[in-house]
Amino acid sequence: MNRSKVTHSDRKGKSLSEESFDHFLAVDWSMKMMAIAHMTKRSKGPQVFERPSDLRELKEYLASLKGRKILALEETTTAHRTF
Repeated sequence: MNRSKVTHSDRKGKSLSEESFDHFLAVDWSMKMMAIAHMTKRSKGPQVFERPSDLRELKEYLASLKGRKILALEETTTAHRTF
């Protein structure tokens, strides 16, 4: 897996903060629910929707978005619990 930090430069000498992204996404993941916030460059504010936690559905949603994406993940401690 190729990892990079936001603080260093990627190709062409631009830092990731200078890069142009088409989609800005944040996912809050818990054991039962996921909340997805989505903005584009032209959005006035994020669209937020909640769904039952489902990795396959999240991957399909991300794949359906055309262009460059940047994603922030937030998960709670309870996401690790199994009952």
